[in-house]
Amino acid sequence: MSDTTGIPFPSITIIFLTYNGMPLVEVVLKAIRQQTYAGKYEILNIDSTSTDETFRVCKEYCDRQTQISPKEFHHARTRNFGVSMSTSDICVFLSQDALPADNNWLTRLIDPFLDFQVGAVYGRQEAPASFGPQRQYSMSEVYPTTRQIRKFNPGEKRSLHDIRFSNANGAVRRELLVKFPFPEFVLLSEDVAACHQVLKDGHTVVYEPASRVIHGHERSIKEEFGWAFDAGVSLKRLGILGNPEFSSETSYGIRKMAGEMAYFAKRGALGTTMLSAGVYIARWLGVQLGKRERLLPTTVLRMMSPTLSRAHRLEECVSPASTLSPP
Repeated sequence: MSDTTGIPFPSITIIFLTYNGMPLVEVVLKAIRQQTYAGKYEILNIDSTSTDETFRVCKEYCDRQTQISPKEFHHARTRNFGVSMSTSDICVFLSQDALPADNNWLTRLIDPFLDFQVGAVYGRQEAPASFGPQRQYSMSEVYPTTRQIRKFNPGEKRSLHDIRFSNANGAVRRELLVKFPFPEFVLLSEDVAACHQVLKDGHTVVYEPASRVIHGHERSIKEEFGWAFDAGVSLKRLGILGNPEFSSETSYGIRKMAGEMAYFAKRGALGTTMLSAGVYIARWLGVQLGKRERLLPTTVLRMMSPTLSRAHRLEECVSPASTLSPP
């Protein structure tokens, strides 16, 4: 990293999307307000017309608020809307159930931006203590304790790991999000798409484990399949799966599964070892079917995809235009 002495801290808009998030959302907002960040920051709340006390509580803690209908919510489009409402240097994205682990969360997330080569930063997500061992291990592998600095080098073979990102606890320069908005033709993985675009544009992406939140979701085998299916659809639409510039998603998954199964097998945890195998098989099947969405009838797509099963207007997600390569 370059010398950053004397560089002022950038201004920040924390784009905080909510829907029926009580009571945890209040705890998260209190933690945000206790941050020791030396620069200027605001909290922008976009609420999907919560039916509990979420919107009222957000009014107490947030600087600006707006509401949309639940039908209007879209992972990429709603975040793009938030970016359009910001005039700050950096847009921070934090999930309503991602609890900052300490008062330095925001400072640690923004520190890398003092190097102007850095275009995006994301932080560590630590699994809640109540999670089972398989999910605890899986999250510790995805969000390790070692800092990572990523940059694309010409002609270098790329891995899916290189474009890993999460806007459950992440930040991107606003100018880059204006130049390269989150793609609205995907079901999810809009954060991975942003990371990929930032790297292609010649910037650096930093994984900063010192910026920690408590966050995560335990999934059943069926839910793992559905999440992977939507990821397969999205990564194929983005032109990442099947791209010769990237190593195979199958070989990547096999390496991850082998490492996880070996970890639990060495500890005599046979049940967890078998659970790990089941999780990775479900993910592999989901991705393989998802990236072949064009071959599947819409009734099957609705059955397999959590996003499409909830879609009010299916044609917005599976129209011929949306399944082509991004413009």
